[in-house]
Amino acid sequence: MVTWSSSSTPADEPFDETYVNLAGNMAASGVAFTVTVPEGHLWVMGDNRYNSLDSRFHQDQPGGGFVPIDDVVGRAVLVTWPLDHCAWIE
Repeated sequence: MVTWSSSSTPADEPFDETYVNLAGNMAASGVAFTVTVPEGHLWVMGDNRYNSLDSRFHQDQPGGGFVPIDDVVGRAVLVTWPLDHCAWIE
């Protein structure tokens, strides 16, 4: 489970990923982790959780897997999954 907080969200609120339904009640992540994302950073999760070298796999490196927002180039413009959440991002 990932917990997160922001200025508008209480600390330690579980991140709800009900769209992740794996066969046989398989965990959504093969790597157990609990993180608190520091202000000004992002925690990046791949969509293919068992085959993604995302933030979980960089926790032991400098920065702890967190990506400084200042390092982000570009911007997401569309949510495509899950399909019932498909929408343009303003």
